[in-house]
Amino acid sequence: MTIDLASRLLFSAFMLTVVVWDVVALRIPDRLVLLILATFVVVAALQGLSYEDLLSHVAAGVLLFSFFLAAAVVGPMGGGDVKLAGAIGLWAGLGQDFAYFGLLAGLFYYLLMAVAYAVRMLAFWTPMPLPSMPALPWVDDLLSGNKPFMKCVIPFGPPLAMSALVLAWA
Repeated sequence: MTIDLASRLLFSAFMLTVVVWDVVALRIPDRLVLLILATFVVVAALQGLSYEDLLSHVAAGVLLFSFFLAAAVVGPMGGGDVKLAGAIGLWAGLGQDFAYFGLLAGLFYYLLMAVAYAVRMLAFWTPMPLPSMPALPWVDDLLSGNKPFMKCVIPFGPPLAMSALVLAWA
């Protein structure tokens, strides 16, 4: 197995872990983000990235971290999402993948929001009560209608991770 294939498989496992963890717990652990960063350092060393390429990857990580930090200051995004975006940027680098990641993350997020809104409207217009999901309180909030839609918490980690997965295998 080549280093490239092994790194893609490992990165994919990390991203799937992020999806599950964020959906269930509404948080992305710092240890997981640090593991993603450390794995990049090892893969970069094994692949022998040049200083220019390494600088490109670091710049992409810093840019995405900064952009998502600014978005988190004014919006409902959490700190784990900000750190995850920086780690994904580190893996992507400042190439075509960087631009595609931004487009895909936005697309997947708006798709998630559209589905969440459709589910909310279905719950509102359905005469019979939908099942409760105590294991996922954010889904309960969404279905119950107890909170306004814009106040419902919806995890942002899965759209980020799915965008990174698409790029990893494209």
